[in-house]
Amino acid sequence: MNLKKLLAFLTVYAIIIISVPLFFNDTWLKDLPEFKIYEGELKFSGERAYKDIEYIGINFPQREVGSEHAETSANWILHEFKQLGLDSYKEEFTCRSLGKILKLLIGENTPEDFDNGGLTIRNLVTESKGINVIGMSQGKSEDTIIIGAHRDTLGTLEGAQDNASGTASMLELARVLTKEDHYYTYMFVSFDAEEVGLKGAEAFARSHSLKKVKLAMILDCVGYKDADTVGLYQFVSTNGASPLWTTALANSIIGKSGWRSYYLDNEEGFGGPKIGIFPPLMEKMISLKVSGGVNTDSGPFVDRNIPSVGFIAANSNRNIDHEGVFHTPSDTITLVSKDTLESIGKVAEQYIKSVELNDFTWENKTTWYLVKGNKYLDYRIILAFSLLLVLGVLLLWFVSSFEVIKKRDDFLDFLKKELPWIISIV
Repeated sequence: MNLKKLLAFLTVYAIIIISVPLFFNDTWLKDLPEFKIYEGELKFSGERAYKDIEYIGINFPQREVGSEHAETSANWILHEFKQLGLDSYKEEFTCRSLGKILKLLIGENTPEDFDNGGLTIRNLVTESKGINVIGMSQGKSEDTIIIGAHRDTLGTLEGAQDNASGTASMLELARVLTKEDHYYTYMFVSFDAEEVGLKGAEAFARSHSLKKVKLAMILDCVGYKDADTVGLYQFVSTNGASPLWTTALANSIIGKSGWRSYYLDNEEGFGGPKIGIFPPLMEKMISLKVSGGVNTDSGPFVDRNIPSVGFIAANSNRNIDHEGVFHTPSDTITLVSKDTLESIGKVAEQYIKSVELNDFTWENKTTWYLVKGNKYLDYRIILAFSLLLVLGVLLLWFVSSFEVIKKRDDFLDFLKKELPWIISIV
């Protein structure tokens, strides 16, 4: 490589590197948009939800996918839906999971519990029948709001927090939301096989048209007694993102309740990997888009850019499950609070009713954004940086191929070889 070409390469690289802190800094952060919030009476009862958690824990312990209690609990949910007058049915699916090895890791299984053959791949992988239970309440519009919670467990007896609390809250929302006429069609879903990789939600997303889904709301671990705020599950993944309005509306409602924002991403919550060499906003974007995932059943909807939000009971001074009780026999109703259930249940109820009051603009429907606290980096900054990267790639290609470009025939042959990787990057 001659000196001129080397200098050209270094110049392009320098421009890209220098641009990172220029684009990804707090100067460009904007306040999250605010929306109309439903101010009427909220009827969610934490007392009723708590009684359902007690019933689930006593009658359907150890609800692992494919188990007897996974099926009996599904039948009970179906009965409850029908009692509410919902158009109700079950959907079965088959899933493979590493449930056996997960139980081995948490101490519920021992190597001696496996079939003859030891710890082979064949013995570790389990094929199970999963059951999603669906209850529909028709609205004036065919556009649909999904309210879901998984009912399966892993390594627990009661599974009170994870996730009888979400299941009971979903049932209570079905009771209060369907007592009166409503604009959107409501679809209440009890998902199976969340604990083995969101398999129930993924099966649902694959088998249903999602074109008319206005929102998918997921309730997961919403009863923690020491909670002082509502946590938001990840709303960006490597494959997609929920539109901006879903997070902004949640922040408006949570803030109006006097709580602070709490995100289960690389800042807090479950924690996440940090590279440590980029500005915080850039590092966050890389973390979300390169290794980002969603820890609950909103994941398959986020992956498809469907509006979605996931709620969890959180303590603003702690990581989620700092006691380490999830997926253990210690996940009992003693850690669940009626007050927490009611607080988060009313946030969910208010959120759903607020959706009907707002007409979200195309700018609020963007999936190109980064959130930090109550502010966000909007799509224009991210788009400008992306265009700069594309320009940098083209410039590097031009510099590397300049000698060939001068010869027409050689250039055309070269272009045929080079275009595929250029297009794949752009």
